[in-house]
Amino acid sequence: MDARRDFDHDFEDATIGEDIEDLDGTGGGDDVAMINVDCGNNDDNFGDNDVLLMSALASGRDIIVINYCYPCLCCHYCLLQKYFVDKKSNKNCFVLFARELNICWNDNPQYWRWTTLKETSGEEIEVAELLQVCWLDVRGQFNGAVDLSPGIAYEIVFVVRMIKCQDFSLKLTIILPNSKKLTRNESLNEKPLGSWFDIQLGEFKMSPENVGTMEFSLEDHTELWKSGLIVKYAIIRPKEPE
Repeated sequence: MDARRDFDHDFEDATIGEDIEDLDGTGGGDDVAMINVDCGNNDDNFGDNDVLLMSALASGRDIIVINYCYPCLCCHYCLLQKYFVDKKSNKNCFVLFARELNICWNDNPQYWRWTTLKETSGEEIEVAELLQVCWLDVRGQFNGAVDLSPGIAYEIVFVVRMIKCQDFSLKLTIILPNSKKLTRNESLNEKPLGSWFDIQLGEFKMSPENVGTMEFSLEDHTELWKSGLIVKYAIIRPKEPE
């Protein structure tokens, strides 16, 4: 599976583009509604954003993008989450950037390094670079009832990069709201160096039994010291037809 498929090209522009004017490939922004939520401002009235969302829906905009941001030292604002409607499939998608993931030891500079990544649009985002750990553990969660389209088959994917050769195996897990656990293993041996690629955790259908909080994780708890992995984001997106 290729992280740079057309769908994700659209997402890249939506995530970091300037006013996402290239999201639909037309160079215009009339069909796009963007709502920015400043998570670092305690005075923000989230009700105002609800009003903006309802107004955007009523206006018939094709795409609605909601950015959840927080101020940081490395750049003006860093994205935490993104909800958007993919124009190609017309289905809801959800993204958790590295800062919103629960990465064990991420606050210890001996083990992880936070760096800014400048995308082609010029926008900067934060990514987590693994320096050295034995206990590799990256987790996230989201509420599918709020963010995903009913009846649609979804996949959860980590987008990562390897910057040095490492042969270790990842345990990938999804825990659905009904407590059903989906688990698979994937080796990082022979993964491309220096390029972003997908690690698919698994698939699920957004059905009534899956309404609620879902959890997912990427882990390797063996005694082997691991390094050279960069975590960019996790995306929950519609599964492409086979």
